[in-house]
Amino acid sequence: MNARGTKSPSSGNGNGTPRPSSPRPSLLSTSSILILVISHSVAFLVGSMFASNHTSTVQRSMLQPHCPECPSMKTFMNASVARNMKVAEPAIKCESCPPCPKQRECPKCVQATKIIQKESTNPGLPSSVNRIAAGMATATKEDFAKTFDLGVPIDAADSDRDRDVLMVYSRGDAMPTKLTDSKSVELVTADELTENCDIMHVAFRNRGGSKNMCLALVPNYESHHLQTWMRLPERGRGDREHPLRLVPRTMQWDGKDEFGVPKFERHTKKTWKELKVYLETYEGIVAELKEIVKRIKYKNTIVVLVCNHGQSELLMNFVCAARTRGLDTQHVLVFATDEETKELAESMGMTAYYDENNFGHMPTEAAKQYGDMKFVKLMMAKVLCVHLTILTGVDVLFQDVDVIWFKDPLPYFHNRNSTIYNNDAYFQDDGARSLRYAPYSANSGFYYLRNNQRTVNFLTQLVLAGDLIAKSFSHQQAMIAVMSEQMSLHGFKAKVLLREDEGFPGGFQFHSGRKKDYMRQLFAGQKDPYIFHMSWTLNKDNKLLFFKQMGEWYVKEECVSKKLDDIALAGGTAVDACCSAEALFSCHYQDKPSKYPCSDSPPIDKNGKDWWAHK
Repeated sequence: MNARGTKSPSSGNGNGTPRPSSPRPSLLSTSSILILVISHSVAFLVGSMFASNHTSTVQRSMLQPHCPECPSMKTFMNASVARNMKVAEPAIKCESCPPCPKQRECPKCVQATKIIQKESTNPGLPSSVNRIAAGMATATKEDFAKTFDLGVPIDAADSDRDRDVLMVYSRGDAMPTKLTDSKSVELVTADELTENCDIMHVAFRNRGGSKNMCLALVPNYESHHLQTWMRLPERGRGDREHPLRLVPRTMQWDGKDEFGVPKFERHTKKTWKELKVYLETYEGIVAELKEIVKRIKYKNTIVVLVCNHGQSELLMNFVCAARTRGLDTQHVLVFATDEETKELAESMGMTAYYDENNFGHMPTEAAKQYGDMKFVKLMMAKVLCVHLTILTGVDVLFQDVDVIWFKDPLPYFHNRNSTIYNNDAYFQDDGARSLRYAPYSANSGFYYLRNNQRTVNFLTQLVLAGDLIAKSFSHQQAMIAVMSEQMSLHGFKAKVLLREDEGFPGGFQFHSGRKKDYMRQLFAGQKDPYIFHMSWTLNKDNKLLFFKQMGEWYVKEECVSKKLDDIALAGGTAVDACCSAEALFSCHYQDKPSKYPCSDSPPIDKNGKDWWAHK
């Protein structure tokens, strides 16, 4: 079927005999395309391609046997064959003939089109690449992203040099109808750009940087991945005098691999030991969880948090902040990695679950910083807990304990009228655009999964990738790698909620100097987000201080870092004893966002300046 819903006949040789298939496989399938977010290097490549002049494709207006003023198909075919199927100017013209609406319905017409375009190319493209690059066109990136939900965050163009998407067509008849005789790369709408495409391949390219980036389209057996070659010695930085060599996709010019290969003894074998316990016990745990989930689920959804005692005050702040806004947390399930946290969570009015076999070895202290070994162990626990929950048959909203709610986020994901409803997964945009998070930049601390075979398999593969988590010190990095492969292999549809959208802010908005206006408007009550996630922050201690000067801290000091037995409950619950009815504001750092000026406080960053004094 072609893009208009009609079946295209097989290519022939002009006399009705089907043309045998070529023995050489092509890189892209018939009428397939490659799309690039254009960078300066690719633009240069395009320019060089169009340096010479070649025969152009035949105008479609010449292929209209239904129009009485046009020549007959027989006359047209004879004229074409006589010129060895390279129709040069002047040729038979039908300029008075309007576009024929039945052109693509006419087998002879379509067949003739393919014969002629088989041997002709767009100006500047040699016939030797005609099977992978028969023409090009562009559409604005903004238009293209609105037409096709690509899942990844599409950032606004910085300048006219990264404004457009470049489309490369593998056949002349895949090009936009109005551009079949174009002698240049022209701008069209996204619908026009793809109107004749049967298959579309999409690739994302770095928009900037100081390195000369090149893209080779090789006519060969199909590939679903890009190879990366760099002028990089085995050790040390990149060197333009060094030959190109194959490198990992996360390799940087300074010679650092953002991922690295897991070592068997250090990473794989250790995670296998823990995985063995999980595989032997998960069925019993899922059976227990099904009974719990049945009681607390809301519209077949469970909110999952994972916490140890070292982060318990952040868990308490989540509950206290929700309570001040009248938000229900009855459908929250806390996976506690120690008994103390389970008791505290239950006293805060939440349902908690603790499994000694899988979580008994987990650290009870908070991680000292992002990426240390305590942090990594808790990251693996987060993967296992979401996997266990989704195996009960419900949708899962997972969030870190450093998230607060301004309003219940579940209606956002339950809205069947939403244009993004039919995705498998939704992730907060981390905001970082570093190589190791490419292409999704999905934040692993706030995401929603619809329960289906694709999401179950996605999490299963992530569980099996424990050595990647151990090696990279981040389950976010491993999650994005698995997500990318699941998208390619199984059509896993992940939607990253763009950082420029206002519903799900986090560390990017808090720490980025470019987002001062957003934080000022949030403090002034001019923004209406669902949540705030204190990501991009080194450790728990800083998270507490930042929440306090945001005016979003609600836990009384006498309850911070305390076990339930150490809290004076006075016959009530931890909620009664620990939650303040009003936010407990205090200043700590002048160079970080604050609800009220903190000019008398020191900066936390080197050369940090007063946040309120610099707009």
